[in-house]
Formats: sequence, structure tokens, C-alpha cells
Amino acid sequence: MVECLATLGSHPHEFASAVAQFPYMLFHSMEDKLCPRLAFFQALDIPEKLLGKMILLNPRLIRYSIVPKLTEIVDFHANFGLDKQGLIDKVLVKYPFLMGYSVDKTLRPTLKFFKSIGLKDVDLQAIAGGYPEVLCRDANKVLTPNFDFLKNCGFRDAQIVALVAGYPPILIKSIEHSIEPQINFLIELKKLLVIRTSFDMKKFLMKFGMLDCHSTTLLIFSPAPPLSRIIISLFALY
Repeated sequence: MVECLATLGSHPHEFASAVAQFPYMLFHSMEDKLCPRLAFFQALDIPEKLLGKMILLNPRLIRYSIVPKLTEIVDFHANFGLDKQGLIDKVLVKYPFLMGYSVDKTLRPTLKFFKSIGLKDVDLQAIAGGYPEVLCRDANKVLTPNFDFLKNCGFRDAQIVALVAGYPPILIKSIEHSIEPQINFLIELKKLLVIRTSFDMKKFLMKFGMLDCHSTTLLIFSPAPPLSRIIISLFALY
């Protein structure tokens, strides 16, 4: 097992970390467990040099059944066009933990939620490719409360959809420790900088789409494009 994974791009310290995380991997047969799963992932065009790292990042992959577990995950991603874009392999390599989640209990309800708020397949492909961990969050316990919080703050549905498309993790951020403090910051900024701003401050605000260069009107709660730039720039740093 050690020699096999070493040939697939892994390092000794990575193997040690994987064993500490899932020691039972040492008891699985290479012929019955590891080799068939390697063949399955190779069929998805995952580069050989990444196979070892992917398995060591989530060593429980060794015990997941190919049918139905892993095939269901692949079929799930094909539902919104990732197969046509050739991105399934990239998503699984970037976040192999995704393969441990239930399609019926977690992934499909999450997909249904995103479509219900207005996200298109192209948006879902971007989420899966850039922030696959977002797809694994509970739609009822995490995504919906965050969406409702933003609505209660005065954001329109179209604005929230623009925010999610631009920065998907906004729906999995902590309301108490991230979203609410940032919203409060924007509210206070609007109060302080509506009219009296220095020249340098105006340049800063215009750079992030927060100030209309023609009317000097603060655009914190204006339509989606400038709003998206504000929120995305804030939450990406928080």
C-alpha cells in the first residue's frame, strides 16, 4: 500500500497523516479495494500523479463502494453539465471529501435549493469548480438561514443571487461572526460617507463600485453589479 501510493505522487508525511486520520486503510486489500478505485478515478481522466494525493487527503475513499456510492457522485455532477465541461475530475481532485456525502440527503437538496433561488447550470458549474465545499452544506440548516438573513437585511432576491454567483461561500459564512458584522459595516459606511468624503476616499469607493463617479451617490444598496463587488471584496477577505 505504501509503495503503491508513493508511486502516485504522495510523500511519506502525507501517508502518515492519512493513516492517523483513517488507520483502517492499512487493513484494506490493494487488489480488492485500492486498485479498482484507482481504475475508476483514472477513467474520469484524473491524472495519475494526483491520485495518491487525492486518496491520502480523504483516505476513506478506499472504502466507498464504486456502485452505487462513487458512480452516484459522478452522475450527480453530470446533472448540471459538469461532464460536458470536463470538470468532474477537477472538482473531485480539489475536494475529495465531497465523495463522502449522501447524494439524496445532502447534495441533491443543496442543488434543489440553489436552483430554487434562481441559479443557472453555469452558476452551479462555477460553484462546483471554485467552491465545491459549498455543495456539501445542509440546505435547511445553513444555506436557507443565510439566504433569509440577507433578505431580512433588505437585499432583493436578484441581488442575493448575484452575490452567491460571485462569491458562493457567502451562504456558508457564519451569520454572527462574518455576515452580520460586514453588513453592519456597510450600513455605518453609508451613514458616514454619503456626502462628505475626501478625494482619495472617493477614488477608493469608486474603485470598488461603491460611489457613482457622476452623481457622487453612494451605491451600497444599489443594483446587483456594484453591490456584488462590495460584498465579494469584503467577504473574500473575512
